[in-house]
Amino acid sequence: MNTFTEEFIQQCKQQNRSAQKQLFETLFAPLLRTANRYVSDVSEAEDCVMKGFLKAFVNIETFNYTSEQSFYFWIRRIVINETLMFLRQRHNFHLNLEDELTEQSTHNSALQKLAADDLNRLILGLPQGYRTVFCLYVVDGYDHREIAQQLGISETTSRTQLAKARQKLRTLIEKQENEHTQLG
Repeated sequence: MNTFTEEFIQQCKQQNRSAQKQLFETLFAPLLRTANRYVSDVSEAEDCVMKGFLKAFVNIETFNYTSEQSFYFWIRRIVINETLMFLRQRHNFHLNLEDELTEQSTHNSALQKLAADDLNRLILGLPQGYRTVFCLYVVDGYDHREIAQQLGISETTSRTQLAKARQKLRTLIEKQENEHTQLG
């Protein structure tokens, strides 16, 4: 993650195009990875990031500097919100509602053996509702109350979606581990 000084952010607030360009070039790739966790189509994820940057530059005066990382977290939240808004507008956000499952531990030796790229590929293969709740909770640190508010669902539904996402990931990881065992 990149850090930014208060002076640098002040330059961006003063609409210094060079500083804004540097900020954009520095943060575009990590913010695209964030958006791409929710929206699997790269061009749609890029659109969400671009809208997030636009919103950030329009509202940068409201940003209160607290640390070198605070701006990154501020703009990342904007991009996540833009991505969720995109999902709601496109009606691509469909929760998979089934019987409620109990949340199980995700500690699994197979999970520890996976490379980050493999895990990311498996996460992107989850159904949209599972993936969205999983990423909000596990990756981006939202709690179930915040997820429920963001997505217009109940906290119970958020917990259920997370449990199902974990169960589905566990199944996919075990399947992948079995395939590797059979090949080796």
